[in-house]
Amino acid sequence: MTVDLPRPSGHTGQFLYLAATDINAVAGFKIDPNTGVFFPIPGSPFAIGATPSTMTVVRTP
Repeated sequence: MTVDLPRPSGHTGQFLYLAATDINAVAGFKIDPNTGVFFPIPGSPFAIGATPSTMTVVRTP
């Protein structure tokens, strides 16, 4: 299954995605580059409809 997770535009910061097997979703966070604090990406967690077991992150333009 492929899930298109949103990416905030115009940011060059780091992101963290976690497979949440207990709720069949992927949670996404933006990491503040100055403090290291995680902030949920709007809409997170993202339902995927099946228990996530592995994830592959692909950079697209």
